[in-house]
Amino acid sequence: MVVNFRKRNFVSPNSPSTAVTGVGSGTNIYMWVISGGCCSGPASTSTLTVVNILSISVNVTNTSSLACAGFSVQLTGNGATNYTWTGTTFTGNIISPSVFVPSGSYTVVGATGLCTSTDAIVIGTTTPISINLAQSSLTVCPGVNSILTATGASNYNWNPCIGLSSCNTSSAFSSPSVTIQYTITGTTAACSATSAITVSFVPGPTVSALASPTLICSGDQATLTASGAVNYTWATIGSGSNVTVSPVSSTIYTVTGSDVNQCTNKTTLSLIVSLCTEITESSLNEFLQVFPNPFKDELKIVSTRNIQIKLLDVTGKEILRREVDAEILINTSQFAKGVYFIHFTKETSLKPVKVIKD
Repeated sequence: MVVNFRKRNFVSPNSPSTAVTGVGSGTNIYMWVISGGCCSGPASTSTLTVVNILSISVNVTNTSSLACAGFSVQLTGNGATNYTWTGTTFTGNIISPSVFVPSGSYTVVGATGLCTSTDAIVIGTTTPISINLAQSSLTVCPGVNSILTATGASNYNWNPCIGLSSCNTSSAFSSPSVTIQYTITGTTAACSATSAITVSFVPGPTVSALASPTLICSGDQATLTASGAVNYTWATIGSGSNVTVSPVSSTIYTVTGSDVNQCTNKTTLSLIVSLCTEITESSLNEFLQVFPNPFKDELKIVSTRNIQIKLLDVTGKEILRREVDAEILINTSQFAKGVYFIHFTKETSLKPVKVIKD
């Protein structure tokens, strides 16, 4: 009996059993014939299906083959249809394309049809980190930068990046216009951690100032008063909510106020100074008295003669005109603070008298 395999690449084409080499992937059909003696017969065929040997790989989704202690990384098998995982932290086989695992040694077997392939990976471990902030909260004033500082990691990210000089550094200057809570995320190798800080925006004080009186003669005194803050500093003068000045010419004063948060604001005021060169205060005769001077809401004039007066402001505008017989009390509550002059219309020998409403 002779067996003839009618296909190339047989190792022993005339033997009852043989091997085949160089077979390509796909479906291969082989024919064999028995001849000789009494056992000759027709040809028969055999079909052999060949698939490629599988090649798979294991990929770690993070950038390094490390896991932060107490945390997991994702391992994913590629190149096969089905996957079976074994490892130091598994109690049995895990059948899944992907697994989340802590540090350890892991093996994946991939299978497609009857073919299998194996790959392995070792996941190392790193020490957890913590993010420390220099402050737990901050208060910022308008136009003032405060610095935020974090430690404990290699890389940093601030969120949201609003009102910050930098978003990816350990330190950043903060000058927001509203109150914001910032979250800082720090990473070192496979480990990350977060912390948060609230930066409170405060608008600062509203500082106002006034002078009393608002108009004086050269060399006279005026009181400057500031309000709206806690502490005050007057440029070139000194500190305090009230200061006394004696300018010889009209002057603009600047005062800076600070509040409990050390936020500052400033304002200015003008003090008008008149030279008062054309009108001088007379030495009153014994028959005439004008008091008090300075006055507030009332001005009293006493005279032993019958006289007529008129009251002028510094612009020369007549404010009132009165007859004085013995004495009169003038209500000045409606008058603005400043300098006024009393003129005597009947007694031409008397010079005008300067009076000040305080």
